[in-house]
Formats: sequence, C-alpha cells, structure tokens
Amino acid sequence: MDIAVAVLVIDDLVQGEIVDAGAEFLGVFADALQDPFDLAEIPCQEGGDPAGFPEVKRLEHNSLSFYNHGLIMSKHLCIFKVMYKDFYHFKEHPFNITSDPEFFFPALRHEEAFSHLIYGISSRRGIIVITGEIGTGKTTLCRTLLNRLDKSVKTALILNPDFSDLQLLQMIINDLGISYVKKTKLDLIGAITLFLVEESGKGNNVAVVIDECQNLNIRQLEQIRLLSNLETEKEKLLQIILVGQPELSEKLKKPELRQLTQRVSVNYHILPLQKEEVGRYINHRLRIAGACPELMFTPRAIDAIYEISKGTPRVINVICDRALLAGFTRETFTIDRNLVEESAKEILTASYEYHS
Repeated sequence: MDIAVAVLVIDDLVQGEIVDAGAEFLGVFADALQDPFDLAEIPCQEGGDPAGFPEVKRLEHNSLSFYNHGLIMSKHLCIFKVMYKDFYHFKEHPFNITSDPEFFFPALRHEEAFSHLIYGISSRRGIIVITGEIGTGKTTLCRTLLNRLDKSVKTALILNPDFSDLQLLQMIINDLGISYVKKTKLDLIGAITLFLVEESGKGNNVAVVIDECQNLNIRQLEQIRLLSNLETEKEKLLQIILVGQPELSEKLKKPELRQLTQRVSVNYHILPLQKEEVGRYINHRLRIAGACPELMFTPRAIDAIYEISKGTPRVINVICDRALLAGFTRETFTIDRNLVEESAKEILTASYEYHS
C-alpha cells in the first residue's frame, strides 16, 4: 500500500526508547498493513539487526520526531514514514525539495528571471548572471529553461563545478556530447571551438548553464571568460549562464575579475515569493501533484507559512511537507495554522539539534 505514514500500536515500549528495526520487523509490518487507517498489534523486540534498518537518532513523545526514515517509539505509538500519497490522493509528493521543472511556479521574480535568460540566450549576449539566496529556486529555474529552449539551442548543465579549470572544460564538453581524443587544455578548447563553429553554421545556438558558481575560484572564472571570447564578427558563439548565491556577485567585484565582469551583459537577482504569491504557490504544487479536492491550507495557515519562510520556496516546501504529515496523523484534510506552527517548531528544533 503506497502511503506516507502508518501508525501501529506497539505494546510494552517505554516512551523515548530507541529500538532498532531489522528486515524481519519490516516484513511483518508490511504484511500487517492493509490500508492507511489500519492499526496492527505487532510485537517488536529490541536488538533487531541494525544493518537492516537505520537507527533512530532522536526520539520524543511528539509523534513527528523522526529521522533517517527511522522509527519513533513513544509510549504506545510507532510511526513509520514511508509515503503519504494515497491518503491525500497524490500521484507524487507535492513538496519535494528536488529541482523538478514540472512544479515550476511562475512567480513574478522567477518569470522576470526567465525572460532575462531567454533574451540573453536568443540574442547571443555571451555571459548571463543569475543570483539568489539559498532555496529561492535557481536550479529549478535552470532546469525549466533547458526544458523549454528550442531544439536549435544545444545545452549543457553543470550542477557541481567544484573541479579544476581543466575538469570544468571536460564536463562542458561531455555534456555537450563533443568527441575529443587528447585531454590537454589546448585540445579541449580546440574541440569546443570546432563544435561551436559547426553549430553556428547550422543556425544553432549553444548555451552552458553552470550552477553554484559562488564556489568557482578565480582561475575557473578566468577560464569561463576565455570561453566567452569565442565569437564571430557579429555574435557570441557560446552563451554562458552563471548561477549562484549572492556571494557570486561579490566575487565578480574583485579587481582580478574585472575583465569577466565587463563581459556580463545580463544580470538578475531572484527574490523570494511575495506574500500574495505563497498561497498560489502552494495550491499550484498541490494541483500538479493531483491532490484530492478536499485538501486545503487555510488562509491563516498560509499566512503563518509566509511569516516563517519569508517567501523562500524551499522552506515553504519543507514546512508544507511536514504539515501534511501532521495532517495525515490527525486524519484531516484541512491544514490550519496550528498544524503549520507545530510542524515549523519541530523543523526548527530538529535543525538546531542537528547543527549543535
């Protein structure tokens, strides 16, 4: 049964006791579960095979306290997180923190950033810089861009550029599908140049998106500048989109990078969602995930989510996911402010203890 959480009554467990659950217990658990509302009397012994299932690292009486897809044993309650899709009729989880372009929400700032990207690429402006705080949806924006670009635009996406300048070149070449024999920097640049000239001759464009650029060092950024010099008399052969946190903008102000900075033709900073966009954002994701019509976040719940998250999409996702889990354990389709505040408190407490 594909559900998010199953609740089982466990006899003779002491509140807050850590219990390792091995594969044998999980097998019994799966066999006993018939529907999302089943309560099964299942014996559970201590000392199960710890290799069969991760040990719970933190336990509280609060039924929402669990980690590592583990088990929480309170006095008479065991909550096992698998999935909660069936209860709310989701076809997939609505508030995953992965960068899924299917869930892209056209907020004002994100649409503006998208327009800047399309303009910069289509008009062959060379270097484009997109910045934003952690969790504002930069990577989702990039993936959405790549999905929507015309087939005449050949693309590469570099998600983790924490490599040497030579390895960065190799990653770009590999993602573009360019064949090469030797691995010297001169040979790699030669292979890229030949590819760009051929694509330009076919009327095609080439765009490389590099994420997490705040982590690039001076040498890597200088290599990117050199790539941006590949051009004809009339246009840039390679469009380079640098995406990163605000530290990227600070790094580009360094005197040794002034040549690169002068080549930045499009620059946009993504801000969090505005207050009036948060409710639409939540409902958008619920709709894409196929939520049942009875499910709703109340206006006061949405206000609380905005107050806590400050409009940051990733934080909104984490709060909403935990609130839905709390709603499931209470068998309710109405997510109110109390559920949101309880869930947010749980998340903040967990985050504090994890980093302590």
